[in-house]
Amino acid sequence: MSNYSMSTYWEERLRKHFDLTGAGCMVLGPAYNARLYKARLEALENGLRVVGWTFRGARILEAGCGTGFYTEYCLRQGVNAYVGVDITSVSVETLRRLYPAFHFVQADITSSEVLKAGTEFDIVLAADVLFHIVDDAAFEWAVRNLLFLLRPNGLLIISDVFPTATIQTASHVRLRSLSEYNRLFGENQTRILHIEPIFAILQPPSLIPSLSWFWKGYALFWRYAWRLARWSVMDHLLPPVLAWLDKDWFLPKWGSQAPNNKWLFALKENVA
Repeated sequence: MSNYSMSTYWEERLRKHFDLTGAGCMVLGPAYNARLYKARLEALENGLRVVGWTFRGARILEAGCGTGFYTEYCLRQGVNAYVGVDITSVSVETLRRLYPAFHFVQADITSSEVLKAGTEFDIVLAADVLFHIVDDAAFEWAVRNLLFLLRPNGLLIISDVFPTATIQTASHVRLRSLSEYNRLFGENQTRILHIEPIFAILQPPSLIPSLSWFWKGYALFWRYAWRLARWSVMDHLLPPVLAWLDKDWFLPKWGSQAPNNKWLFALKENVA
């Protein structure tokens, strides 16, 4: 953990691969990553329908805009305003050129500098961002900063695995428990409305000690299977099959228990 610099890691990674592979799962191929992002978007829209919200006409702050996948979604949805915040210069500089109607800020969401992005956003989005903040104190500041930028009765949307106990799975990944999020939300007058599973088996799951034999075996299987999935033929053939199994079988039955990414929707309550 001490050797991990979030800004350096992501600056170098995105300069080498400014695409969905660089922003997503680098051990998998481009077609596989494209299908993973399609699943993320499908689950996001499912969750929005459940909580009765839409991006259309909203003022959006995205923390960790990366290569602009959700920036493009916001453009297509017809948002009222969009501010993208990223720790890397390559993201901010590139997205400024691609989306001149939107505003982009290079800032660290764990520090007070992010507050310069403005206040009173209707929706604050942090997709696959918070688990890359491995320092616990910095993580808490990030959550507080994002909630500060959210208007009363605004919607916070984040994605994480939400295991039963906080665990470090890589030098750049620390998965916080749902109880840890609940504690921070309670301290900041925020309550969870809904959790929408994104993946069960489509994305290689996290290897967490408390897993059942099935999930532990499947996670261990992917430690070797990703080499197969990188082959060009398998990169195109495997994702549709696993996506079908996820949608029709695994997500409806076991999605909430799967050691994989989920969308969390939380409301910042209006406290007089």
